[in-house]
Amino acid sequence: MKKTLRNIVLGTFLAYSPLACDDAQLYRVVPDDNSLGECDFSVIYQCQDDERKIEYRTPSCDAPNNGFKVEEREQICNDGTWGEFGDWYETKACPEIPVHCSEGTINVERQILVDSCGLNNRGATVEERSNQCIEGTWAGWSDFAAVGDCYDFDNCVDGSTILEANTCGLNGEGLLTKICVNGAYEFVSCIDPAQCLNETTFEVPCGINGRGTVTVSCVEGTPVSESCMDTDLCRDGETRDTDYHDTSCGLNGRGIILEETVETCINGNWLVESTVSEDRTSCFDPDECVDGTERTEVCGINNAGQQRKVCVDGIYVNDGSCIDDDVCRNATDYGTISCGNEDSGSRGIACNEGNLLIGECTGEIEPAICTGLEGKVLFSKYGDIYIGNASNLEETNLTNTDSIVETEYNPKWSPDKSKIAFVSFLYTNPASLDVFVMNADGSDRRNISNNSYSQDNYPTWYPDGTKIAFYLSTDSTDVPYGLRIINLNTDEITDPNIKYISDFKWSLDGNKTIFIKAYSHPESSYTSEICTADGNFSSITRLTYSDVYTYNKDPSYSPDGRKILFSSNREGNKDIYVMNADGTNQINLTNSSLEEQNPIWSPGGSKIMFERYDEERCTINVMDNDGTNVTTLEFGELDITECSNWHGIDWKE
Repeated sequence: MKKTLRNIVLGTFLAYSPLACDDAQLYRVVPDDNSLGECDFSVIYQCQDDERKIEYRTPSCDAPNNGFKVEEREQICNDGTWGEFGDWYETKACPEIPVHCSEGTINVERQILVDSCGLNNRGATVEERSNQCIEGTWAGWSDFAAVGDCYDFDNCVDGSTILEANTCGLNGEGLLTKICVNGAYEFVSCIDPAQCLNETTFEVPCGINGRGTVTVSCVEGTPVSESCMDTDLCRDGETRDTDYHDTSCGLNGRGIILEETVETCINGNWLVESTVSEDRTSCFDPDECVDGTERTEVCGINNAGQQRKVCVDGIYVNDGSCIDDDVCRNATDYGTISCGNEDSGSRGIACNEGNLLIGECTGEIEPAICTGLEGKVLFSKYGDIYIGNASNLEETNLTNTDSIVETEYNPKWSPDKSKIAFVSFLYTNPASLDVFVMNADGSDRRNISNNSYSQDNYPTWYPDGTKIAFYLSTDSTDVPYGLRIINLNTDEITDPNIKYISDFKWSLDGNKTIFIKAYSHPESSYTSEICTADGNFSSITRLTYSDVYTYNKDPSYSPDGRKILFSSNREGNKDIYVMNADGTNQINLTNSSLEEQNPIWSPGGSKIMFERYDEERCTINVMDNDGTNVTTLEFGELDITECSNWHGIDWKE
């Protein structure tokens, strides 16, 4: 219901009845006598004086608080008209920020990676990651990183051998041979020159009949005997002439000549048995050598060494140690050690002519794949850059980015294969396409073009690796499009003022360039043609001449610079072609009903790698340089729905 209003209308103090007129925005005019007046159609009122309207809003609280607060402002009616809104004022404050942790607290987690390092790759490494409390909230776990050195439980490389002098034998002077098995050295053999234990003595039988005793002492590993204590006078069973004893015979004059009376030696004593005529021709000599004479005898593990002996008291005794170079006993089996792929084979260890020999690896399981190719291949798949081993088709993801946010393609090896240039498309607003460089293992990724206003593509390396060329396209009228060259040492980008070209490459000596240039055509907007130029672009030579709607793309110099590969749709679908460096003798190598593109030469020039598309998939293929023996490689294969994120391959030794 409308209330009475007091306003000055047309200079007269009037009152307005609470009774409404036909129009809800009008009031009746009440004369001074308060009688029922007429409806006043001259003034339209918006509101009742002092009437208030209130507006509310709930702005979000500042981070890290994720709540909201409440604010109000008022609008007051004056003279039947709404005034301006007042300032906002807070009626409900932001909620308090919950505290989940103490400021500065750091939690640390550790993990142990076994069989990841060490002499035989059986060691373990410790990795840590941390989570720090910032403003009462855990910031999130960092990546795991290695802490400390490798914990290696092995002391040696399996299969290795060592020789340790003076570490074995009776007197510790022998040569010890050890072999490493399961990370620890195990005993193989000990070559001991000693014949006895030093400073020991023992008694041995001696004498004519072995009934005497002699004390033997061990000196430097060699037994040295004293004189034999023998009570026997003769050798049992011998006979002699007891009438004449002549000690002047024998090697050292200690022999006995028997004559006339014959005596027989029994139990070491002479007993007369008979008498015979004189005979001075037989000398009974106890000595086996002339005192002081020397001789050399064989010795050692395999009797291949030499032992010097000297005659003492008619007996040869050792003079020094056995000189023997052999380290093992011939025809002895020392077992096997693991070898080959995944230690699936074994090598036998045997002794030949005194030396340890390790045999050939047998029983090895061959790798599952052997392509016969060599080198490393770069390609893009699922929006990431991959590196593949051409010999066994093993592949590794180098970038591991989220393909929903970012797509990477067109990878190119640096001349020394230490770095990789590639293109990254970031799905931001606005989207950006930039040229990046990273190490060959995917580390140290760096944006080198970094243009938010342009699309940068087709990177290629200068032969000495100091520069990269790329093509810049943009809708901006302030920035000229065309070729750009960046000096990697200074990050300086130069504009050689070359436009309407793409897929630019230098020759291996840097004196020539090859690229795609757009040419107008009377029956279509343009065709793309392959051209060459000298190093400073002073002269351009066109190599291909195409009909309407024809595109020649992907040029690539052969390693010797005499041939050029390229792709073309001149016969309908895209095929791989080759021509001489001057543009002559253009030959279709694939000539198939499928789509082929991005051909590159193998490091030696005998093979060609290219991309192929059919109705179901896209693949990487290899053929001979004459187009024969086409083979599909298993890495890099994608379903046809994924092929839009698959561009560019490169091959290096």
